[in-house]
Formats: sequence, C-alpha cells, structure tokens
Amino acid sequence: MEKLRYVQRFYAYYFLNSRGGMAKVANRVCLIVIDGWGLSEESNGNAIKNANTPVMDGLCSGNWTQIEAHGLHVGLPEGLMGNSE
Repeated sequence: MEKLRYVQRFYAYYFLNSRGGMAKVANRVCLIVIDGWGLSEESNGNAIKNANTPVMDGLCSGNWTQIEAHGLHVGLPEGLMGNSE
C-alpha cells in the first residue's frame, strides 16, 4: 500500500499520494448537523425522546458522537446558550 502525505493548506486537509495527486480515501464521512435536536434521557416533556424516529435511530445505531454546541464549549460566557444565527 502506498504511503500518503498529510498536508494542511488554508484550513483544508489533503492526503497526497507520492505523485502529488489526491489520494483516494477508503472511508466516507457524513456530517449531519440538526439544529434544535437535543439528546436527553429525560422523557417527560421531551418530544424527540417520545417520538417515533426510525431514521435517526438507524443513523445512531452505527458510529456516531455527541458534541456540546453551547455555552463554554463554544466560547460563550457561563450560562449563555447562544442561538443558531
């Protein structure tokens, strides 16, 4: 298997093969951002937890991760959630 060179340029990342061309990447990634879709184990008053969501359940059955996108996690002051604007 050919060794690949990892290059960062202008905040974009590339894998270059030894001939300087773009390398084919075997794995694919899909980034899904759903504004307002929260994750909580609490079911009281939680429309998402109580809804039938077969597509999202299927997507979450594979490899996925949860990120924190509010407050201190994104550089906002303590207690400020921010908004989607």
